[in-house]
Amino acid sequence: MANVLFVCTGNTCRSPMAEALFNKKIKEHGFKPDEYSATSVGLAADVELGKPTENAVKVMKEKYDIDISKHVPTQITLKDVENADLVLCMSASHLHHIAYFVHNSNDIKKIYTLKGYVEMAGDVADPYGCDESTYEKCADELDDLIEKVIEKLENEKNDKEEWLW
Repeated sequence: MANVLFVCTGNTCRSPMAEALFNKKIKEHGFKPDEYSATSVGLAADVELGKPTENAVKVMKEKYDIDISKHVPTQITLKDVENADLVLCMSASHLHHIAYFVHNSNDIKKIYTLKGYVEMAGDVADPYGCDESTYEKCADELDDLIEKVIEKLENEKNDKEEWLW
């Protein structure tokens, strides 16, 4: 199974939304349950808060019929990066922070910004502390980006299958 790790700052909105969207969409695209799985962590996870933000929960439930209310913010560890096959960061600063602590060059090669992985520039803006419409815009952007990630994974899978024949 390929493990995809989504990283943001507090692990209360962007990365949990991306994790949930990825896990839902990967099934919709016909991947087998044992092919891909996503998790999420934060560089400064708010473990005291112990839950995702209210607006993240509301937007994901109302717009995507996904319940992230049980998500528990998790602090990133070096082991998380080592165990992941692909690390997708919400911003370049997240990527640089992780890369600074990673010692294995193979681990560095699997770390991207989410937009960079799909050959787009920029960061996914942090909606933390903003109104519901800002969270909705963020979720819509993540939805589009996750779709592009899955398309890239599908193309890579098809290229490998063609090569084998």
